[in-house]
Amino acid sequence: MKALLTTLVLVALLAVGLFFGGLGIAYVGIPYALPTYGVLALAAILGWFRYCRRPVPRQLLPCLLATGAFFGYVLLRTICSPVEYIARTDLLMVLGALMLYLLVTLHLTSPRHRMAIAVCLLLLGVAHTVVGAIQFSKGNEYMVFDFQARGQYGVRASGFYRCPNHLAGFLEVVALMGLSIACWSRWRLWIRLVIGYLAVFCLAGLVITGSRGGYLSTVFGVLVLVLLSILVLRKQNRSLFWRVVGTNLLLAGILAFSAERMIAKNYFVQTRSANVLTEGFRPMLWKSGLEQFKLNPIWGTGSQTFRFYGRQFRAQGLTNDPVYLHNDYLQFLAEFGIAGMLGFLLFFAAHLRSGGQTFATVVAKRTTVSLIGSNSVALNIGALASAAAYSLHSFVDFNLHIPANTLLLAFVFGVLTGSSTDGVAQRSGPSNCSPLLSRLLRLSLPAVAIWMAIIGISNLRAEYCAERAIMALKNWQYAECDWYADQGLALTSRNPYLFYYKGEAQAGLAEATTEPQAKDRLTEQSVGNFRKAIELFPQEENFVLSLGWALDGLKRFDESEPLFLRALELDPNSVQVQFYYAAHLHLCGRRIEAEALYRKAQAGGSASAAYGLQRLMEEDKAGADKEVASGKARQ
Repeated sequence: MKALLTTLVLVALLAVGLFFGGLGIAYVGIPYALPTYGVLALAAILGWFRYCRRPVPRQLLPCLLATGAFFGYVLLRTICSPVEYIARTDLLMVLGALMLYLLVTLHLTSPRHRMAIAVCLLLLGVAHTVVGAIQFSKGNEYMVFDFQARGQYGVRASGFYRCPNHLAGFLEVVALMGLSIACWSRWRLWIRLVIGYLAVFCLAGLVITGSRGGYLSTVFGVLVLVLLSILVLRKQNRSLFWRVVGTNLLLAGILAFSAERMIAKNYFVQTRSANVLTEGFRPMLWKSGLEQFKLNPIWGTGSQTFRFYGRQFRAQGLTNDPVYLHNDYLQFLAEFGIAGMLGFLLFFAAHLRSGGQTFATVVAKRTTVSLIGSNSVALNIGALASAAAYSLHSFVDFNLHIPANTLLLAFVFGVLTGSSTDGVAQRSGPSNCSPLLSRLLRLSLPAVAIWMAIIGISNLRAEYCAERAIMALKNWQYAECDWYADQGLALTSRNPYLFYYKGEAQAGLAEATTEPQAKDRLTEQSVGNFRKAIELFPQEENFVLSLGWALDGLKRFDESEPLFLRALELDPNSVQVQFYYAAHLHLCGRRIEAEALYRKAQAGGSASAAYGLQRLMEEDKAGADKEVASGKARQ
């Protein structure tokens, strides 16, 4: 049974890693993560039927209670968030991470199964690196699966992910786990050497991602791994200690020299590494997060609310759409408040304490046989180093909003519970919880799986239709987008984006037709769908702008004017909103106001505003020339 559970967990982790980290095109919905969650739910239910009567070791109780308190609050606050649909993304991701964590903690306690998962994740990292090397060498937007394009990152490697920073977050963990296995596992020497080479290969893949946060966090993780290894080795005889330390120093020197040569020969890598502490746009985002935090410091504003509060508090000059804060801690604090942060600190401290106690038990051993060649030691040191690396990386990126990386960390923290059983990681104390408490703890796993099935898997078809609709919309295939939106709306009426995609498709079809009656009919239908989208998600400025623009197409300027003013309230410093409002004023004949707003948007970097201003000037010039010609004709 454990082999089956391990296989299901591996299928889930490999699937979500290969398909863009589980994210959809618009960073809303969970079309690529939902099948993964379904596989984890199946494993959770099968495991409970097999192990429901098995007692739970008492040593797991502090971690399980801290996890229950933390995840319980997060789930409750997510359910109470203001926009149900966008909060559902976090809800399902948290449920999926909780299932994986409980599977590793309660069922997959053998080092053999955990090591198998870690090695398969390392192989996935190698596959990411191979794809990333193609992207890096060709400098194009190559993706293995061409039905979804990655972002415009040039030569920066992203592997199967859409963003290089997310790939860096994945590779740093699997590389650290691989290095620890290579150093400390009891496998044969040639196997450990192969794993070590694969881990170094993944580190090379991390370098070509150009992720400065990944550089810093990986260096920190390697330092933690080396320090923990030295603490174990110093308990051995001096000759062994200096042989191992000397060998590692020599290898570290070779790696450092190779990295320096690689950086020196590549201008891109050299530039990214030289500017590793460059601030960039992140401090502007962080200021927005602090303003959002002030709205509700204790309980937070709710899951995924930075999607619209980030726009409302957008700093002047920030042109990128602030979907995420690029700081997991600050975004979590803003959305879940001080109460959520205290729960996280409790969770993090409990698992560090568990991992530390396991490590202390290892260090206390005196015999060489107990220490050299221990799979539990390899897992423990690798998990501690990975947690340390991610704790730093989360200050500058949003990896924990990516399903694949969140599930990866769920596995790491499951390992830190210290329940591995190869004779080293066991700690003293009463062995098992009471039978009633053990059954209640194990019952939590199928309960989460059933919750996942009710909320997530039932929406799989609708999410698939939404993803196909936006793919068609991005390719200007309006008829196909309209069809998929209809299919999705037949399954659910709670997805605002389906109404939005259908409205955009109808607006595109209206623009393409030359028949006036058909144009007005399609535009009127798009207005109705935009209104329905706004009812479900009133804070989404794109819905408001699209409705205003559709009403402008019908010459209903009195109705559209409040909508553009509302969009300015939602995102006052957005050059896109300023351009759309200027275009509205242009159509209304309010040319002086339109010119002023065009110039403001142009100063903010809007190319569309520059084109609109040029067109306005040409119209004014044409009007002046016409008046001159008319005057000459009268003379």
